[in-house]
Amino acid sequence: MPLITLDNISISFSEKPILNQVGATILKDDKIALIGRNGEGKSTFMRMLAGDIQADDGVLKIRKGIKISHLEQTP
Repeated sequence: MPLITLDNISISFSEKPILNQVGATILKDDKIALIGRNGEGKSTFMRMLAGDIQADDGVLKIRKGIKISHLEQTP
């Protein structure tokens, strides 16, 4: 049973697409790394998973009992 499922998740800021129809399934014992240049959407992705922001489109399913946290990026 998946811990997290993303189905066609899209997020844009000021008409700039940050995440465009992202799909993924995260299972128990999966190891995940978010790698990318500044402004590529890593923090946005984590904020969405943590429930801080909502996706513009798509479906995010997080299994009951799963806790997601992240450290805020400060300039």
